[in-house]
Amino acid sequence: MKVTVDMDRCVGAMECAKCLNICPSTVFAMYPKEVKMFEPSEEWEIIPELDMLCVGCMKCVEICPGNAIEVQESEVEAK
Repeated sequence: MKVTVDMDRCVGAMECAKCLNICPSTVFAMYPKEVKMFEPSEEWEIIPELDMLCVGCMKCVEICPGNAIEVQESEVEAK
């Protein structure tokens, strides 16, 4: 599966993170948008870091309040 997150539509990783909590395959990870030495990050983003583990359950798509997540079957799986 190919999982993408449109960060322009994401309501905020720290405020929401519903996809992180609902995904049975732990596809998503949360990372700081920018890293500065000795300063905590104020902005975070959700990344589908392990989309190769996605089972296509679509729970993340259904729960996302910003409709920011898209799951597509990859070309290799479609064949």
